[in-house]
Amino acid sequence: MKLSRDSVVVGIDDSDSAREAAHFALAHFADAREIVLVAVIPDGTRPVLPAPSDVTTPYTGSLPAVQPATPNEEDRQKCQAMLDELRTQLEATREDSETTSAPIKTRVFAGDPAEQLAALGDDAGLLVIGHHGADQEFAGRIGRTSRGLPGHSLCPVLIYRSGDTGDSVVVGMDTSEYSSVAALDAADFAVNAGLPLRVVVGVDPLGDSERTHAQTEFDLTWLRSEVPGLDVSVEYAQGPAAEVLVAASSNARLLVMGKRGLGLFAGMAVQLGRTASQVIEKVNSSLMLVSFRDDPRLANRRIVD
Repeated sequence: MKLSRDSVVVGIDDSDSAREAAHFALAHFADAREIVLVAVIPDGTRPVLPAPSDVTTPYTGSLPAVQPATPNEEDRQKCQAMLDELRTQLEATREDSETTSAPIKTRVFAGDPAEQLAALGDDAGLLVIGHHGADQEFAGRIGRTSRGLPGHSLCPVLIYRSGDTGDSVVVGMDTSEYSSVAALDAADFAVNAGLPLRVVVGVDPLGDSERTHAQTEFDLTWLRSEVPGLDVSVEYAQGPAAEVLVAASSNARLLVMGKRGLGLFAGMAVQLGRTASQVIEKVNSSLMLVSFRDDPRLANRRIVD
């Protein structure tokens, strides 16, 4: 993922999951223009973002403009102190590793966390959030913000899950152009992390398997040419796509997939498809959900006749 001209926004609350997500962002996205730690003070209003499983609702292309409320001064100071402490920890980690990376900034808002982060995603290259927040009673379950945000953010969203010790990056591909964008981001991440990339391709037993294999081989060649130093392999699997990807995530540092697959419709490049909605609930690793974009590297991708 090329972020040299973009910001990485990290949603922060008083949870270990959020703090670990910030350390993950610093470790893996050092090429970003800046890393922005954002705390949102809930204003008590009811959330308006539906969960990603609601895939029948048409998406019109953008969310209504969100005007951040003015936070209570006492709450703002507490949040700012929390962000300042975390920034100090991150900068100390960076000094210990003797590496240089993006400047770390902080911002405090008031309102619904999912709404505010989605609005910030309009101008960011990536949103990073923890798997669950400080208000989550059971740490194993995905939190409300983590569930609702990906289907409304215009930029990719990375949901960090603790225990990022996997030995590979996995990307789900279905030979669509959308999944090819996800593959580019997965390849960039893998090379930067020094990890191999595993491309998982679902095979429809009733479909044209020869064409699927041929297109996949073209795509592997294309990825190697666009991302120098990439170590990539492919796995073909039958079965429901969500189950295949969840199983593949068991030994992964990160699972990457497009928000939608072959069923992409105009104006729905952000809303989650059915497979992504299912994976987000059961994935065993950190998960990056990629929005479609017109990446110039797509022009070099060869399509099977």
